[in-house]
Amino acid sequence: MWIAKSIDGGVCVLSSRHRPIKGVFSLGVGCDRVASAGATVESGNPAESGTTVAGVVPSGVTSVVVTLANSATTTVPVTENAWALETAAAVSGTRDVEGN
Repeated sequence: MWIAKSIDGGVCVLSSRHRPIKGVFSLGVGCDRVASAGATVESGNPAESGTTVAGVVPSGVTSVVVTLANSATTTVPVTENAWALETAAAVSGTRDVEGN
């Protein structure tokens, strides 16, 4: 995962699955014009089941709750304002959790 400041002062996230598909890594990119809001990106490949979702969050956020298409939730820890998850299920949403 790569996190960078956008040209207009926002923030962008670029992520890639850890395994290539037919020799090619799928990429996803997401940006937000307001850097303090954070950004999330989701990527997948129709040829392979699974989704990669990653993001950058504001300071003070300690984890992100990811809701999957089957309504199950997974809590992902935040490290240095970043988080990522590879899952076999589609993702239906995310929610930041501040504090412990």
